[in-house]
Amino acid sequence: MPGLVARWRRYSEIATVLAKHGLHELAAESGLARYARPAPPPPARARLRGEQLRLALEELGPTFVKLGQFLSTRPDLVPKEVLQELALLQDEVPPFPYQEAVAIVEEELGRSLEELFSYFEREPAASASLGQVHYARLPGGEELAVKVQRPGVRQVVEADLAIIHRTAHFLEQHSRLARSIDFVGIAELFEHSLRDEMDYHQEEANTITIRGNLADFACLHIPRVYPEYSSSRVLTMERIFGHKIAALPPGLDPERLHLLAREFLKAYLKQVAVDGFFHSDPHPGNIWLDEEQRLVLMDFGMVSRLDESDRERFTRLLLAFADGNGERVAAILLEMSPGEEVETTQFKRDISALVARYQTAAMEEAQFGRAVLEMTQAAYRNGVRLPTSTVMLGKALLNADSVARLLDPQMRPVQVVRQYMERLAMSRARATLSRTQLLRLAVETSSLLTNLPAHINLLATKLSEDRVRFTVEIDRLAELLTHLRKIANRITFGVVNGSIIIGSALLAQIKAGPTIGGYPVLATAGFAIAALMGFYMLVDILITDRPPRRRR
Repeated sequence: MPGLVARWRRYSEIATVLAKHGLHELAAESGLARYARPAPPPPARARLRGEQLRLALEELGPTFVKLGQFLSTRPDLVPKEVLQELALLQDEVPPFPYQEAVAIVEEELGRSLEELFSYFEREPAASASLGQVHYARLPGGEELAVKVQRPGVRQVVEADLAIIHRTAHFLEQHSRLARSIDFVGIAELFEHSLRDEMDYHQEEANTITIRGNLADFACLHIPRVYPEYSSSRVLTMERIFGHKIAALPPGLDPERLHLLAREFLKAYLKQVAVDGFFHSDPHPGNIWLDEEQRLVLMDFGMVSRLDESDRERFTRLLLAFADGNGERVAAILLEMSPGEEVETTQFKRDISALVARYQTAAMEEAQFGRAVLEMTQAAYRNGVRLPTSTVMLGKALLNADSVARLLDPQMRPVQVVRQYMERLAMSRARATLSRTQLLRLAVETSSLLTNLPAHINLLATKLSEDRVRFTVEIDRLAELLTHLRKIANRITFGVVNGSIIIGSALLAQIKAGPTIGGYPVLATAGFAIAALMGFYMLVDILITDRPPRRRR
């Protein structure tokens, strides 16, 4: 009962906040309007729909801020003006008390703070909806950044996720549009993403993986993780000294920044096209320039994965776009779509027009990420369903492009992408045609090549002597013939039965001879025989034509 009351109160709070910000229609469509308390009057200044939604999400807390950030990656679902507002969502909240942070660290790591660290800063360096960061130092002198999860946030998030899940089911039950875009599937994807982000063990594993994958990029640095000082609610990493790239100091070497921008883009393309494991949120706030003039990538709570076939398709997609081949781009996107029958003519026209629009004098300044997102919008308009990874990749590429331009405003991303993808395609081709592969191919085909002349000579001889015969086998032909025979028998049976009924009806008109109940004996016998035959056919149909039961 207490849980039910708490859930009802949260429903009421959500509905009231939506109404407070003028989102009455959204509250009604989601089935929440009946929970709303009397709302305060709307603000005097009229607000745009996107701004109303952003303010409501910020007021509702961490789960809904994350929901807004998640929806900002779905331009195929969210209108452009709303997307722009969702991009402004603030995830900065007042810090929780120092004593609570210390209690969580000691509980999670099993030792007192004094045993763990020689220094632990009281004031957090940053505070967000899910946690906050404190600087610390190990007894050996290593400088650390310790991320501590906000107390009670998991319970709040889980309760809100349950409400979001129920609301998604309600929308699918009452809205054809919600069913067409798989609203429940989107909600489940968000739930999975947020739970991963709350599990610091998962972020620790992601960081270690990407650190290994990008080890060959000397210009980039991924902070070291300290697993022995980490848990599902505490994440301890190397402290970074430097500046966020959104606030770089003046006087930096332009050539160095140009190199960093190129290396960052190539590293990101490697994550996507080679590793199949990429950072989903490489925005400027997650990237620093350290004191050694290296780019430092951090905050790997959100990652996406691509299997080998997806990586190969994305490689071909980016190359086809860079070459301006709209038809090829459309064909690759249709390859990526589930096997649903849709009208593709208009989709191909839209994609070709989109690619042609980018093939202008300003093509070298085009943004790959924006183009991919526009492709997903065109697909949605035409009923072509693309995997979620396509949208995540487009958003990530758009952010990566923004980072590169912050470092070097003269950067030409298309040129970098084309050069990297062409080299990647060539290296894959060389690997396919390596000496070992060619030797294996020669061994496997040697027997065929040796016997081929004799087989061709034998075929030519049989053709000239008219001794070539073809055997055609139809799968389950005997079963098909049995069914056809049954149909023919029943048609014959029905014709005979109908003839008996017609003959009996004609005999019934003749009043001569013996009768039964006023009807001639022959007519009565004919009707009886027809009834028995009809009953027999009905029983036979019910018994033999019953579909087999499915095995459980």
